[in-house]
Amino acid sequence: MMGYIPKKDSSGRAIVRYAATIEGWHYQYVEVEICTSSIDNGAKSFNLDGTDNTEFTIKCYDSSDVELTTEATANANAVKTVIIWAPQFDYEVLGGKLHIKDQATNDVRMHAMAGPVDLGAAYCKPFIPSMNLKYLVPGAEINTDGRASKLLNRVVEGVPVDANKFQITISHPQAEVYNFAMGFEIFRA
Repeated sequence: MMGYIPKKDSSGRAIVRYAATIEGWHYQYVEVEICTSSIDNGAKSFNLDGTDNTEFTIKCYDSSDVELTTEATANANAVKTVIIWAPQFDYEVLGGKLHIKDQATNDVRMHAMAGPVDLGAAYCKPFIPSMNLKYLVPGAEINTDGRASKLLNRVVEGVPVDANKFQITISHPQAEVYNFAMGFEIFRA
């Protein structure tokens, strides 16, 4: 660039500043407590003031992939638990954490994707293609680092739904209750 003079240190080396995120954005950790086979207690997350974070929703499904709409039917018949985080802002995902409370004795498979999840997996980015929680012991903590943030804009021109949703899907034996917490490390405005 003509006319650009970089700042230099006392040794004459150019001073370089790397930007970690968009100017004005800040780091935030968002956590959700997850309980499989439960609609009423399946996804818990709280705001700074202690109120419920309503950005998280949960649905349970039976072996025919029919949504279960009552706590009793979810407790008795759920084989898939789906949690969707739908924040009302743009954000960048840096990484995440998984905290294990219960030991799974059977296969409990989790995968996660982000994007316009209402349009299906073909339109989303996989974040966790597959993880079997059976191999994690209580007290274990899994940390993921995307090495670079992934921007998820809520509004994308030409996309008819919010494009920044994050979906966690857990496939498990019928009516199995499994507790863990999942955290998202993000930058946001």
